Amino acid sequence: MSTEVNRLQSRQNQDLQYLQEQHRRRRDQTIEQNEEDLRKLREGYQQKEQEIRKTGETVVNHIRSSTDQRIAQNKEAKARELESERARSQRAYEEFRRNEQMRIA
Repeated sequence: MSTEVNRLQSRQNQDLQYLQEQHRRRRDQTIEQNEEDLRKLREGYQQKEQEIRKTGETVVNHIRSSTDQRIAQNKEAKARELESERARSQRAYEEFRRNEQMRIA
C-alpha cells in the first residue's frame, strides 16, 4: 500500500511538473506574442507619424507656394496700377502745361 501511495504521488508529481511546464511554455509564448504585437504596433504608429509629418510638410509647402504666387500676382497688379497712375499723372501734367502755355500765350 505504501508503494502504491508512493507511486501515485510520483505520478501526481510528474503530472504536476508536466502541467507547470506547459503553463510556463504558454506563458512564454503569450509574452513573446504580445511583445511582437507591441513591436508591430509601434512600427505602425511610427510609420503613420512619418506619413502625417510628410503630409503636413506637403501642406505647408503648398501653402507657401500659394502664398508666394498670390504675393507675386499682387505685386504685378500693384505695379500695373502704379504705372497706370503714373501715366495718368503724366498726361494730366502735360495737359496742365499745355493749358498754362495757352493761357500765357
